[in-house]
Amino acid sequence: MDFHRIRKAAFVTLVAVALLLVGGYFFRLPLARAALHSGNAFFGGGMPYSLSIADTLYRVALRLDPRVEDAWHQRARIAFLGGDFRSAKDMINTQIALHGDSFMASYYIRGLIYGFNKEFAPAEKDFEHFLAWDPNNWAANNDLAWLYFSQGKFNETDIQASRGLLQNPGNPWLLMMRGMARFNLGRREEALTDLSEAREAARLLTEADWSKAYPGNDPRAATLGLSELHATIDKNIALIQLWM
Repeated sequence: MDFHRIRKAAFVTLVAVALLLVGGYFFRLPLARAALHSGNAFFGGGMPYSLSIADTLYRVALRLDPRVEDAWHQRARIAFLGGDFRSAKDMINTQIALHGDSFMASYYIRGLIYGFNKEFAPAEKDFEHFLAWDPNNWAANNDLAWLYFSQGKFNETDIQASRGLLQNPGNPWLLMMRGMARFNLGRREEALTDLSEAREAARLLTEADWSKAYPGNDPRAATLGLSELHATIDKNIALIQLWM
């Protein structure tokens, strides 16, 4: 980790706080935005990845201006990554209450939070709201399909994954999701075709592709993430072949 760059960013933040004390109210908004942007730099934005530093900077931004852009959204993402779904839900609800549809990604994040907390009905509603705004988003289609799959709604999973594949053909996550849905529907030949295509597509992915698919995750986890994706696809293929 580049400690010199971290110390430099921390110093900039301290200077920003000092300027706040001197400058008063009229400097609050630009300083809040500066702290927000510094937080984003540590949250996958070019600086050494550090959720703790990013969260501290988002706290500073919110202390300066409780309504600053997407700071509540970013803090919710960090809480979610840490498995603190209760705090994540409170934060993302605050974000949506303050900013509503001006930042649609918040509905996506809240859908994930609800989904991992097994609150499926509100999770579905949030993903549907997001997809009404961005219907071709492959990840949202895949995550809504995952919600259906988690509830045993395999026909709905098949339909949603197929919808995502219309605009994102060859996407390994969508192919794997549809393949497993079709396996559970008894359509094993189709399932094996989907999973085989998913395996070939996954082999072409780079670590940068994985990081793009999982924004906010530590980029150093990309190697392991790709390995786990390959292993999951292989395991599912083996399962399908066992039943054929």
